[in-house]
Amino acid sequence: MITFWLLALVLLVSAMLLMLWPVLNVRKLQAEEDRTALNVALYQERLNELQGQFDQGTLSKELFEEGRLEAERELLEDTAQGAPQQKARLGIALPLIATLLLPVAGAGLYMVWGAGDQVAMTLEQVP
Repeated sequence: MITFWLLALVLLVSAMLLMLWPVLNVRKLQAEEDRTALNVALYQERLNELQGQFDQGTLSKELFEEGRLEAERELLEDTAQGAPQQKARLGIALPLIATLLLPVAGAGLYMVWGAGDQVAMTLEQVP
């Protein structure tokens, strides 16, 4: 009977880890968002530099526009590559509640439909 409970525990822990995977995977999405913010900051810095050069008279209007368009293209390319896929955000509470309810629901269903008494009788008959 102890083998059954050990295997049930292994399956339960595996199921709980699968349910918590989105919560544990938050750091990866946060890194992608940080990278996007960094790209936007670099874009703003580049525009400020171009504007400063234009104001000083070292850049012509055409070169300023070309530099601005190139900076915009690079920003779009960088953010398109690193953009996380849009998916519904469940937050942290819903997966945690579902994970905690999993063993309770499993034990309740086993008590209703399980065959614990038959397993115990079988183990008593086997020497």
